[in-house]
Amino acid sequence: MYKCNTCRSLFYSTVDAANHIEAQHPDTNQDEFVEVSYRCTVCGQQFKHWIDCRNHGHREHAVQHMECTEVTVQSATQK
Repeated sequence: MYKCNTCRSLFYSTVDAANHIEAQHPDTNQDEFVEVSYRCTVCGQQFKHWIDCRNHGHREHAVQHMECTEVTVQSATQK
């Protein structure tokens, strides 16, 4: 997942994130977005999507409402 640093919107691809920034934030000098993943708070396993982390918590740890921590993977510069 990729997150806009300005409005915190999430996108599945760098292309979608870059297009969003260009269309929604053209005057902000915003030229970066970040790649994020989600970490299980019980065992530390990381997942690309929040729902996968939540499902893992329910399936592997019997936690009904899993809390997953958002982790910045890397900064991705728009080209």
